Amino acid sequence: MHWQIYFELFFGIVYLLCKPIRVYSNAATGAMETLSRACEGMLTYDELSDEEKKIKERVREVLLMTNNETSFQALNIKKTYEIPENMEAIVKEIFPESTMIYSILDVWNKLIKINNKEAEILKVKLDRLNMDVFITCRNLIQILNNTYVQPPKIMVRLFNELLKGFHKKDMEKTGKISIDDFNNVIDTAFNNDVTKKEIKKSFENIHYVYYEAWLMKKRNDVNKLPSKLMMLFT
Repeated sequence: MHWQIYFELFFGIVYLLCKPIRVYSNAATGAMETLSRACEGMLTYDELSDEEKKIKERVREVLLMTNNETSFQALNIKKTYEIPENMEAIVKEIFPESTMIYSILDVWNKLIKINNKEAEILKVKLDRLNMDVFITCRNLIQILNNTYVQPPKIMVRLFNELLKGFHKKDMEKTGKISIDDFNNVIDTAFNNDVTKKEIKKSFENIHYVYYEAWLMKKRNDVNKLPSKLMMLFT
């Protein structure tokens, strides 16, 4: 049974990346060792050692290399988001400073204190989402317009780290940062050196990155992966 899991994981990674197998052998080996310990001892993620958690996170990072070719003409467009007229007041109440960043749970707690129809509408939309995910005001507007795509549960930590890192670098809160700042966040948030290199490679000769557009693209890319393949990384 274990060999079947290892076989599927190894070739699942190759399928995802469409790259030479030897490049990802270390990541696959680390994943196999971690999966073996988890399977044999029936361990949950929380019961793994810090080093084993790091290995597992490093393997998950490979998923963000999926569909890594970027259309910069499409990506580097400053996206505008239109707030539904009846929701303008509640958006301003939740994000009095549009430059802030909150977890969805933070937003939920704010809504509890607001007793009106609009708050109830938004709470219903948030009920479908992972409360641990961090969002910006732009993301909240996407949620209102039913255009927001949340990251898979196993990728929440990484997407949160990326958003927080980009947001901190974005001093003017425009949704755009320099390529140097982008690369710096990638270096800090990722453990997998191969993933870092491949993501940076797709941004060669680019001076600025609209990071929220990139994060949206990556959430979409990961969510389109086969569910059976995603299960190998849980």
